[in-house]
Amino acid sequence: MINIEIKTLIKNLLGILVGTFLCGFGFSLFLIPYKSSPGGVGGISQIFYYLLDFPAGVSMLTINIPLFLIGMRYFGKMFGFKTLFAMLSMSFFTDI
Repeated sequence: MINIEIKTLIKNLLGILVGTFLCGFGFSLFLIPYKSSPGGVGGISQIFYYLLDFPAGVSMLTINIPLFLIGMRYFGKMFGFKTLFAMLSMSFFTDI
């Protein structure tokens, strides 16, 4: 039973990693250079990037922290772990 849960977790984390790579790639190569702001945290981060010259990935991470804490409180530790993994990898891929 534990092996099945570990395999499922690894598949989920690999899916999150691929998704955040593609999203970060899109942000840094298409949206940010052409000043096309998406909605949500990414759009706010891009505005900070152009107004304050603040790295988009770092501001994404900073804005997501309170949202992460609220989500973890209501949805549990596994949700928090996967969300933290996604936040960090998205910020990393956006800035590289």
